[in-house]
Amino acid sequence: MASLAQVPKQYYGYSLQCTECVNLLLDSAPGSFVSVEVFEDVGVTESSGKVKAVQTKSGSGANPISDSAVDLWKTFRNWIDQVKAGILTPAQTQFEIFVNSKAKGKFCTAMSEAKSQAEIATVIHSIRKKFLDKNGVPKASLSEELKKQILVALAPANEKHFAAIIGSFTYRNGSGRSYEELMIRIAKTLVLDRVADVILLHALGWTKRRIDQLIEQSKPANISVDEFRNELATYYNLFNTQAYLPSLSGTPSQDDISAHRSQLYVRQLEIIEASDEEMTTAVIDFLMAKANAVEYARRNLVNRTSFTDFDATLQGIWKNRKKALELEANCKSDIHFGQRLANDCLGRAATLQGLVVPNNFTSGCFHALANQLEIGWHPRYGTILSGAAN
Repeated sequence: MASLAQVPKQYYGYSLQCTECVNLLLDSAPGSFVSVEVFEDVGVTESSGKVKAVQTKSGSGANPISDSAVDLWKTFRNWIDQVKAGILTPAQTQFEIFVNSKAKGKFCTAMSEAKSQAEIATVIHSIRKKFLDKNGVPKASLSEELKKQILVALAPANEKHFAAIIGSFTYRNGSGRSYEELMIRIAKTLVLDRVADVILLHALGWTKRRIDQLIEQSKPANISVDEFRNELATYYNLFNTQAYLPSLSGTPSQDDISAHRSQLYVRQLEIIEASDEEMTTAVIDFLMAKANAVEYARRNLVNRTSFTDFDATLQGIWKNRKKALELEANCKSDIHFGQRLANDCLGRAATLQGLVVPNNFTSGCFHALANQLEIGWHPRYGTILSGAAN
């Protein structure tokens, strides 16, 4: 069982696969599929039959590509096994190691740069000299695990496979800040770069959900590049067309919900005998509307003065519905009056600067007004709650 200290590193390694998957979904040719844990950590299969096999390494611990790193030679040993099994064909495959740090390794770099037969032969000779004695036996100073990998990689029967893999091998490294690197890429492709982080979070979330769905269905985690890009284009157009404002807030935590149960807008619902479920929904709507308003303003998706106009619109709706109920005069009690008024107002939809808003934004803003006692549901809300407001 892994120690607790190893768990974060292991999780980061798995998480990096999803991040690299998104990176390749952005990079790969139309018609391609990007896979996770199918024939490699992350892979690309083009419609032409060409393949990219990417071994991802976090680089958060020991250098995974140092000359004596077991991880490095285990990767090449696995590739040799896959070539011998007919799973991968060197002539059709680009073999790649990606380390999300500025890790360096003499042999890894040399193999990545070797392209001609002479260069490849020179690299293999250097590797043999480093790890094998004059009799072709692994040197005694090597660890037992390293000996196992080296014996396979440098076995005479595997030399042609090893050479072919080196000829198609590249090493790529990141900065150790994979999210920020993807952010820069996303921002460069968008007209509205101010929503790049939202688009990226959607891309990562959608990709993870897609991988999980396929695995849960016992299917290979192959994701269509075309499907991914259509999803991103559709989501981006929600911002670009400026006809709709998507929600940019997450669901509030249970602690946040509990902390708001004493707020005035919740008291407004209590005095009309709203259910516990209705009050919980009110807190969620209030918190999400507040968070979305901050994000809309911060990203300049709407003018800040539009919120004042929006509040005025909601107050107008409340006044009109309140007056209509008073004229109808058919409510059984003040509590019944408040329930009808709240139900009517909270179910309304209004636009912000002419833009359609998320379903709970309007109701959340009604609650914000109720929290300031600008509006209320019970006919005598001002008198009942006057002491609570002080």
